[in-house]
Amino acid sequence: MSTQTALGEPRRRRARAGRRKQKTPAPATAPPEHLIANTVFASGFYARWLRRGQGKTLTATPADPWSGEADRANAMFQGRYELAGHTVRAVNQAPWEATAPSALFETELHSFEWLRDFRAADGPAARKHARDLIKTWSERHGQWHALAWRPDILSRRLVVWLGAANFLLADADLTFEPEFRALISKQARHLRHSARFAAPGPARIEAGMGLVIAASCLRGAEGWRRYGLDFLEREIDQQVLADGGHVTRNPTALFRSLKALISVRAALTGLHQEVPPPIMNAIDRMTPLLRFFRHGDGGLALFNGSFEDAGKTVGAAIKLGEVAGKAPQRAPHTGYESLAAGRTLVLIDTGSATPEPPFDGDAHAGPLAFEMSVGRERMIVNCGAFAGPDAGWREACHATAAHSTLVIDDKSAQVPAGPMGPRGEVLHGEEEGGTWIDLRHDGYVRDFGVIHHRRFHLADDGQELACEDIIAPSGAIHAGGGVRDRIGKPFTLRFHLHPQVQASLVREGEEVLLRLGNGEGWLFKAAGGRISLEESVYMGRPGEMRRTEQIVVSAQLDSDGARLPWRFARMNPGG
Repeated sequence: MSTQTALGEPRRRRARAGRRKQKTPAPATAPPEHLIANTVFASGFYARWLRRGQGKTLTATPADPWSGEADRANAMFQGRYELAGHTVRAVNQAPWEATAPSALFETELHSFEWLRDFRAADGPAARKHARDLIKTWSERHGQWHALAWRPDILSRRLVVWLGAANFLLADADLTFEPEFRALISKQARHLRHSARFAAPGPARIEAGMGLVIAASCLRGAEGWRRYGLDFLEREIDQQVLADGGHVTRNPTALFRSLKALISVRAALTGLHQEVPPPIMNAIDRMTPLLRFFRHGDGGLALFNGSFEDAGKTVGAAIKLGEVAGKAPQRAPHTGYESLAAGRTLVLIDTGSATPEPPFDGDAHAGPLAFEMSVGRERMIVNCGAFAGPDAGWREACHATAAHSTLVIDDKSAQVPAGPMGPRGEVLHGEEEGGTWIDLRHDGYVRDFGVIHHRRFHLADDGQELACEDIIAPSGAIHAGGGVRDRIGKPFTLRFHLHPQVQASLVREGEEVLLRLGNGEGWLFKAAGGRISLEESVYMGRPGEMRRTEQIVVSAQLDSDGARLPWRFARMNPGG
């Protein structure tokens, strides 16, 4: 399946659509100070300087709130490493000696968070195997390495090693303990000088996490600890919004950041040290919003570059956040709304502004896109994010067509950068028989002079979602956005289906019968457009690309715009 056709856009129009949408940011060239720093870090002088700083003594081990899975440790005993959607077999060799299938695999490998699985397995064999892996890693990557010593990866590794120190040091030989302690001290010293070079976003919060926790466990590192706390509090102020969302509007970024702050709180509490109020307050705000983004299967919704992530780990983060109550219905500062009734959950992107640099790298053009799940079954989804190096696929996933929303003339909506929050009025309320939300966005004003309105109504029992899409003149004329420029222009409503949903056209193509993974039946109807089923893809997890389908409703604009109602209704609701 080609990049051009997988998301349902005609091949001849893909290039034109890409030119008119907000460009997917290309990988940024490292700033001069980063290049200078990396040159210093790679030098022999710096390596000798780090070794001289290995004298800080490890005086305590922090509490690690995250658990592992013994079954995964058993797989690694057999040389099978399953990380970031890939499996690498490393029999009779260390995993870093094998060829890594992706950069994300390498990231997860060097973070050592899988070491928690060995801790869960416990026992002398698990401890010896874990120590052997650390020894071989140290032989290969014990000096600065651009990826393995990247601040966020190094930080995650330090936190895991420190939390597993008692497990690792039990029955260790006389040589392992001093080498292990020296390796921790050396990496902590490097993190003190490299944390500020972490990538903007959750990576910087993770870097602060490692610095605070490591410094809290090393004698004579109080200055590092204070620096780490100040660093972390500045990042919280920049990245965590008033409603608890992450500035990137990415649920996975929220998840990563919350995990890091929970780790800091657990470590400081276990070490009988004060947890600063900004950290406590951030956790209290973020935990409910992580619950907001969670579908019934336990995983996260796919908005703005997020992945499902492991449902168990997301659930653990919510539990460890220690904030009771239900998920909020709204995230006004982050730019999301929800409808929930019965077993049905609908999550909606309100068309918020794109995050301002440097937090805009994963921003998608999906205004008024929605996802819908029924119980544990996902039904309507967005395509997700491409985690590989292919720029064409990354751009395709950022496009409006990769989201369950309206697309005019195969062009992506223009979503300018600005303060977070919806770019149009959001109205919501209750009425007899259900609840409703009315939203709009102006992402097509520049090209076509129209506003997109979308009004959702979810029945009280959750067994019908009705909506009306209205494309109305904006009242403003922009270059290229006059009345004559929109008459006859095609538009589509796209509803991407989860791969477990089976779809078929019925009643001579006027309706779509949907069969969820559990066998439950739903019916889709629309008035005023031609209904078809087209190919799509689903990328819910890193390294994953699954074939699926999308419902496409096609029509044309006239001088007054267009109005198109549609609905999903459960079949045999009383059965």
